Amino acid sequence: MSFTNAPVTRTIVLGLVSSSIAASLFDIKHYFYIIVDTHLWRYHQLWRLLTYQLCCTNSSEVLFASMTLYHLRVIEQMWGSRKYASFILVSALFTAVIPPVFLSIVLRPLTAGLFNYMPAGPTPIIFAILAQYHAVIPHIYRYRVAASAAPPTNDEFVGLTFSDKSYRYALAIQLALFQWPGSLLGAVVGWVVGYSWRNDLLPGVMTKWRLPGWMVGMNTKLPPSSALVDLKDPIQVHLLTETALTDSKQFRILSQEEVDSLKKQIQSLTLRVEQTRTNLAIQTKYRDAAISMARLYSQPEASKRRSLMGNNRDSMGESLREAEAERQASEKRCDDLSNELRSLEQRQIESQRSLLEHTAGILQLTHKASKKPTNQLPAQIMNGMPGSPESLYTYSNGRNSMERSGDDSFFDENGLFQDLGIEGSPSRGKPKVTPLNIPSKAPGVEDKQLREEADRLKEENAQLRAQADTLNRLQDENAQLRAQTDALSTEIDSLKSENTQRLQSVTDTERKLMTFNNSLREVIVNFNPTKNGGFREPPSAPPAEPGATLGSQFQYLEQGLLVVREEQQLQGQSSDGLKDVKAAAAASSIALTQAEGRIEDLNQKLRDVLVVVDPDYPEVPNTGLNAQFDFLRDALIVVEEEMKKTASKTAVKKQDDEQTEAVLMGLWDIIQSGFASIQKQKADRRRTRMEQGVSDDDDMSDNEAVDTDEPYSLSAFSTKVQWLYSQATSLKEQKSVLKRQIKQQRELGNKSESQKDTEIKAKQDQLDQLRAAQARADEERTLELTIKQDQLDQLRSLLEQSEAEVAEAQEKLAKAEKEAEAANVTRMANESSSTKTQNEIKERDAKIASLEATVKEAETKMASITSNAQDKDGKLSKANEEVSLLTIKLAAAEKAAVEKQQEAEAKSKEVKEKEEEIDRFNMMLVELKTELTIAQAELDGAYGSRKERATQAAAVQNNVELTQLKSEVERLKDELSSTLKELENITAETINAEREKFDVESKLDDALATKSSLEGEVASLKDQLDAEVLNSRSKMSKLQEELDAERLKVTPGAGARGAGATMLSEQFRATMREERKKFQEDLKEEQAKRRRLEEELQKFRKSQGPGRSPLSPR
Repeated sequence: MSFTNAPVTRTIVLGLVSSSIAASLFDIKHYFYIIVDTHLWRYHQLWRLLTYQLCCTNSSEVLFASMTLYHLRVIEQMWGSRKYASFILVSALFTAVIPPVFLSIVLRPLTAGLFNYMPAGPTPIIFAILAQYHAVIPHIYRYRVAASAAPPTNDEFVGLTFSDKSYRYALAIQLALFQWPGSLLGAVVGWVVGYSWRNDLLPGVMTKWRLPGWMVGMNTKLPPSSALVDLKDPIQVHLLTETALTDSKQFRILSQEEVDSLKKQIQSLTLRVEQTRTNLAIQTKYRDAAISMARLYSQPEASKRRSLMGNNRDSMGESLREAEAERQASEKRCDDLSNELRSLEQRQIESQRSLLEHTAGILQLTHKASKKPTNQLPAQIMNGMPGSPESLYTYSNGRNSMERSGDDSFFDENGLFQDLGIEGSPSRGKPKVTPLNIPSKAPGVEDKQLREEADRLKEENAQLRAQADTLNRLQDENAQLRAQTDALSTEIDSLKSENTQRLQSVTDTERKLMTFNNSLREVIVNFNPTKNGGFREPPSAPPAEPGATLGSQFQYLEQGLLVVREEQQLQGQSSDGLKDVKAAAAASSIALTQAEGRIEDLNQKLRDVLVVVDPDYPEVPNTGLNAQFDFLRDALIVVEEEMKKTASKTAVKKQDDEQTEAVLMGLWDIIQSGFASIQKQKADRRRTRMEQGVSDDDDMSDNEAVDTDEPYSLSAFSTKVQWLYSQATSLKEQKSVLKRQIKQQRELGNKSESQKDTEIKAKQDQLDQLRAAQARADEERTLELTIKQDQLDQLRSLLEQSEAEVAEAQEKLAKAEKEAEAANVTRMANESSSTKTQNEIKERDAKIASLEATVKEAETKMASITSNAQDKDGKLSKANEEVSLLTIKLAAAEKAAVEKQQEAEAKSKEVKEKEEEIDRFNMMLVELKTELTIAQAELDGAYGSRKERATQAAAVQNNVELTQLKSEVERLKDELSSTLKELENITAETINAEREKFDVESKLDDALATKSSLEGEVASLKDQLDAEVLNSRSKMSKLQEELDAERLKVTPGAGARGAGATMLSEQFRATMREERKKFQEDLKEEQAKRRRLEEELQKFRKSQGPGRSPLSPR
């Protein structure tokens, strides 16, 4: 699976991933999505319509979009890169305009501004391509997920039906639901655009327009011709055309059905050639490996150690024979595959030749002859040279006439009919409509047959796979049973050899006892020949079994010794026969020493036999004859017990062999019954196909030489298992070949999907969401700062307006002073009130000065308030910088925490594995200790205390194994302790990272709290400023009124001369009232504007979602 024949898809996927990564790295994601009221209506950023489909702002969207585009590459492979790129460009133009316009004009007013966001990403384009995929690509199979248990046979399952295309739709639907409703709107619009393109609902100019070929890597130039051909020479072109037409007259023209069958045959042969080449390459590697193995086994290995179970030469010879047989089989398979590849290539060349001859014949038949102009005179001979042929004026001199037709060009059917002797050729004005030939097989019927064949192959493959698994299991069991049988046979042989040695030692003991008893009888007879002449002979009859006469021999020995003692006592009492007694005593002592030596030799031989069983068996005592007999009695008891154990073990081994034979016979019956059932199924299937009138397939024939009545034998069982293994291997290869054929026929790629860890994905999604929320919060902060800056600018403009109004009031005051001076000039005639008026003027001047002082104080207060506001803005910017730094630190801490968590999980897995290994070794140690204690208990009960046993090779070996196991356990404990220390360190680092994360989050919360407090202080300062401005304006208005009233007062004694001043004062008061009303109305309008701005800001915050910091503790 790759981007083969899909360069446009590869470019789009790489561009999407690269642009998304670049937008994330350079922090420019906010330039790609669209907020309708802010970006389009307020700032008129129409360029966002062309850029919002260029990248994704979320890593999950990048993953799903790339996977969906990769699965939809089959459309490009069917259409071609030029048409596919043209369709994507036209669809992108439609989807760039329609979703944002529809969102801003229809959805946003209907939802009262709730739907205001168009996410970034190529979701509309993907759904436009998905509409073509839905219409063009058929599904291969369907399956149903049942929602209940299995119903009766006649009913259907109740559940959901899926197909092989369902998971592609699921990826696209997930992409459409990531940031709904904007993403869902884009998906719907993209599907509609794709459907409109498909059904010719768009303008024809757009559907027929194509990109230039060079833009998609197409070679618009025709392939180079021979260097000896001059295509600009019309005579040479005419001669080549005539030669080609003459050569193709004998070519056979085929029917449409034959052409279709040839194309299918060429396609199937091409697939078979590729598969055969692949199989040949694999078999060649197998052959090389088999040759290497044969060389390896054929080399002499003199230094190789011989096995304890037998000689290694036999196994090496068998391995060499097997390797040689495998090499010959591999070479035979390689030869067969090379012959098959040669025949397939020849058939492919013949089919291609027939198709090319048909094409040349059709072109020769449909070639349009040149037509001479009617007004052209016959060519004259010029300078003795004939004129140019007619092709000089009628044929095209360039190669443009031979270019490939475009996507929308059609074949000219009028050229099919020409004056070539074909009767009934239609005229040029009335072309004949030729009926279409119906193919012999409909594509649906062929697809149905292919599906049935695939289902049948799947069933047979499942059956063969089950049989292969059963055979593999049986083969493993057979190998285990063989190993157990070999081990048992070796143990039986060793026990038999030990038993023969013990029987031989018992036989030697019996023979020595017999000779000793004979010599003892001679001694007894020599003591007193008259009395002891009739002393009975020792038992000398040959025993039926070795050791049967040991008891009688010992009894005879005891009786003889008692008789010898009696004779010694009698000879001691009689002093007359002292010499005889001494002689008899000497003879008896000699006989006793000889008997003691023989018994000691016998005991030593018995001990040598028993040391094989028990290395710690005690030494032969040298203390006397009684000790020798005690040792002999104990040894015989041990020999008897060992013989009983050997008999019981032999019976157990025999029973195990019988059970093994019974299991193998049962497996043989299962295999034979399975082959019988398979043959029966094939016979039933063949019978049903014969009844339906369908020909018998090659796969239905009995090509296996299987004898279901063959009796059981070990060699037959081994041959059957090897044959089944070879069949299973060949069937696996056929299965892989069939899979590739089906996939290539349906033009579908393999369905390999990579799964990711859910926790990492969840963490990544959380990080993406946090980053998106952080970006939105940054945008909100920037908007708030801009709005606050605008408000400060408005306040400054209001202050400037108030200052301008104060200046105007001062100018009016100056005018009033001038008018007052004029009134004073008019009132100079009234001398009695002049002094009083001057005093009043002084008082008014003092009031004006006090008013100016209050105005200056208000100005200073406003300056201090503006400076405080600027300080607060500086603090707010510093707080924002601290927030950004803390955000970066928190992201690094979270990344470090994730890495430490992954390392901790890996270390915990290693710790678990080490603990399991330690537990396994502990169990082995406990088992060995239990076996050792049992063996020690048996030895103590059988042969005495531990002090009496000498440590021999077996005990040493057990101790060595125990020490090795203890050292292994110690090493594992050390590794476990080091791993635990590393885990503790990682856990401590993780805890420290979490603490740092919490510290950073607490600092961030403190910074946000200080930010909110600063914002509250700024708001309170703004309110105080507004209140002080209003108070100062009200005070100024009151003072102005008092000033006007004081300045324009007219004394009662003024008479008629004061009438003009009174009228002037009334007019001035009316104008001042009007000015105050206008000022109050302007102030109300400004307050109303400010409220509207605040309401819009609140709406903007609501549309952006909750304003909570994404980095606050969860």
